[in-house]
Amino acid sequence: MKPLRFSLLALLFLWVRAPAAEAVPLLPLQFTPAALQFGVVTLGDAFGTLTITLKLRDPATSFGPIRVSLSDPRHFAIDSDTCTGTTLSGAMECQVGASFSPDVFGHYSSFLVVLDEAGDLGNFVPLEGIGAESGFPGPPGPVATETTASLSADHLDFGAQAPGVLSGGRSFTLINTGGSDLRVPSTTFGGDEPFHFARIDACAPQLVPPGGTCAVTSFFNPLTADPAQAALAVTANVPDSPLVVALTGNGAAPFPTPSGGGCALNPAAPGSGAAFLLGLAHSLLVLALSRRLK
Repeated sequence: MKPLRFSLLALLFLWVRAPAAEAVPLLPLQFTPAALQFGVVTLGDAFGTLTITLKLRDPATSFGPIRVSLSDPRHFAIDSDTCTGTTLSGAMECQVGASFSPDVFGHYSSFLVVLDEAGDLGNFVPLEGIGAESGFPGPPGPVATETTASLSADHLDFGAQAPGVLSGGRSFTLINTGGSDLRVPSTTFGGDEPFHFARIDACAPQLVPPGGTCAVTSFFNPLTADPAQAALAVTANVPDSPLVVALTGNGAAPFPTPSGGGCALNPAAPGSGAAFLLGLAHSLLVLALSRRLK
């Protein structure tokens, strides 16, 4: 029994000495409010400016100089900004005002993202709004009956995109494959870096009849020259809700233009690749024949 008692005591000692799991550190900035909700805005109109206040979580630190960006600068705009170029310290505060202008029906989302000069993330806050025709009845009521649904894609890859430039939209379709109405109350961004992406969602909030479809269009606006990934979760009255679509992209600086010197193939020149390969094959054939003749 002594070896067993010793082992138990040793395990107890190691358990007590084991370091506690470290908490995920908070981002240095605090936003008030934590989100901007623009509600339903008639297509072609603009919602007046909503203001958000930034301050440090820990007054003993500092953050900056600040850079402010929007993941969807096409439908959301920064109207006022006392933060850009500022380094927050102590109890300092600054404000950013944003507006919303929808042009097609759907649920819009963007992120207001705050970085410092080195590209470190201070924090980000979601901006949400719905673009609709006048008299839009609002979200549909709950549906008790479950149905089935499928997605036309479970992964959207945006490839390489220059930082700070909004990509073209990539879409996936939600299909009601069941016999009852499909209720889509919301879609939600998640994953590691959702603030590089934005969306126009013609699925939420509405009902999709049996056999019907709706589409969600996503955009990629990398804020740094690094790979980015996120996820888009579609909540619906289906057994496997939420349905998840992976989003990936790579923030890449524009390819440098040759400044002269050296030599290079011109990819745009007709047949340049074929001519190079033909010339190489001819040279190898001549070399082989000359060696055989010797």
